[in-house]
Amino acid sequence: MAFVHNGITLIPNKAWTHQDGRQFPARFILDVDIPTRESIGVTMVSDVAPAVYDQEYYWSADNAKDLDNLKAKKIADTKNHCAVVLRQSDELITKALDQATSFAEFKAAKPAAMTTYRAAMRTVSNTRETEINACTTVEQLRELFKGSAQVQQTDSEGNGVVHPDTIEQQQTDAEGNGVVDAEGNAVMETVANPIAGTPVMIANPGLATAWPDAPTE
Repeated sequence: MAFVHNGITLIPNKAWTHQDGRQFPARFILDVDIPTRESIGVTMVSDVAPAVYDQEYYWSADNAKDLDNLKAKKIADTKNHCAVVLRQSDELITKALDQATSFAEFKAAKPAAMTTYRAAMRTVSNTRETEINACTTVEQLRELFKGSAQVQQTDSEGNGVVHPDTIEQQQTDAEGNGVVDAEGNAVMETVANPIAGTPVMIANPGLATAWPDAPTE
């Protein structure tokens, strides 16, 4: 809780000046009763936590940065990351080229896994650039890079999907073995779903395409 007078938050253990010029000593607002405190215009308000926002994407909680500038930066970061990774593997390619006596020998000596990896890096870089350009809001762009790995599945109307109240499972006998019919098909029964009502979670489709893993060989 905080004490406020004339729009100014007061420090209880510090002397303060009333708007009409009267001087009040430290701890005054703590030692007097509530009616006296309110009679001189001091009110108690709940502490308000500062708004939390991502400073990379917002100037303040309700003031997003320019979308085009953010997208340009993300595209530049994407291209730079791809270039850095490719430069790290250039040494292997250059070594194979220096040691080869023909182009055919170079092609044979160049690590196949590294060739595949380098191609995948370029493909993902281009894909991520397309995903960035497709964003129409700052929040959508932020979700692309900082969204949760899983989100709740939604139906065609945008409503969150939850697990049903009941599920179908195979019947079991007294020994816990699955029951089957004369043709060997599982005999099913409807039972209460132990996770009924909980959200159905899926991989977040709004995330950027993941970078490929580097080869281990």
